[in-house]
Amino acid sequence: MDLTNLIAAEGPNGRLFAADILEVIWGSAAFGVLALIFLWKGLPALRKAMKARTESIRSELEEAQNERVTAEKALNKSSEELPDLGQERSRIRKTATEDAERIKTELIAKAKADAQALVERGHADCEQMKSQAQSDLQAEMGRLTRETAEEIVISDMQPQSQSDLIDSYIDKVGQL
Repeated sequence: MDLTNLIAAEGPNGRLFAADILEVIWGSAAFGVLALIFLWKGLPALRKAMKARTESIRSELEEAQNERVTAEKALNKSSEELPDLGQERSRIRKTATEDAERIKTELIAKAKADAQALVERGHADCEQMKSQAQSDLQAEMGRLTRETAEEIVISDMQPQSQSDLIDSYIDKVGQL
């Protein structure tokens, strides 16, 4: 339905409004009074609430901005406090290389000292073994000489001399 038909339409009482005109007047007056009360009491309270909300949002934005600035300063400060990674890596590599060279030098010196001690101990062992071999050789030579001498003496000895020699030996052993 369009607006023209709505305006041209008459209600059951023959007028434009379907209800009693007094109801319309009293309803309009009540609406006017309520509208005036709202404008007098409600609108300032609504404006005050809106203004408080605006101020609250503004203060929250300012706080957030301040916190953001503080956080950016802290970030910049911590970034400045961090060492330069390239320089730090170079320093660590240099230190590691120096330590490796020092350890290498120490290990070479220790290996040379150990090798020298081993050679000296080998020489000492060889000398000792040489002395032992000479002692063993002298002992063996003495034994062989004694056995040879006994064989020669026994083979050249007369049976009577052998008996006298054995008797003399038994007497000496008896006296001990």
